[in-house]
Amino acid sequence: MSKEFQFRAPTLFEPSAKVTEKEALHDAPAAAQAGAKTKKFAFWLKSEMSNKGLAVSDPDLDEGGWCFSVPQGGGPFVLCILGASPGDESLLVLLVTGIGGATEDSVTDAIDHILRNASEITELKVD
Repeated sequence: MSKEFQFRAPTLFEPSAKVTEKEALHDAPAAAQAGAKTKKFAFWLKSEMSNKGLAVSDPDLDEGGWCFSVPQGGGPFVLCILGASPGDESLLVLLVTGIGGATEDSVTDAIDHILRNASEITELKVD
């Protein structure tokens, strides 16, 4: 079962960030711009997840936002997708879901703990 986190991270959100050539999504320039603004948070969360012992991949930007995964032995993995809320780009949305039969409980528990205890996070809602 998927879990969605909504929150603000004022010190990790960069509203004036510019898209680099490496991040440019030529078919989705708006997604690339949103990704530039949330990049700092994506890499911060990856670091925090690694500190909790999770073998998380580096964030990768695509049309859906920043994606990173946590493998679960062999094939199944937990996918995390970070994006901005439509109409309110400073409201971040993180979807965590299991792929290929993966159970995301340990990953969602770790993320929940990180977000609830981080001074950088405000207005956290979990669905």
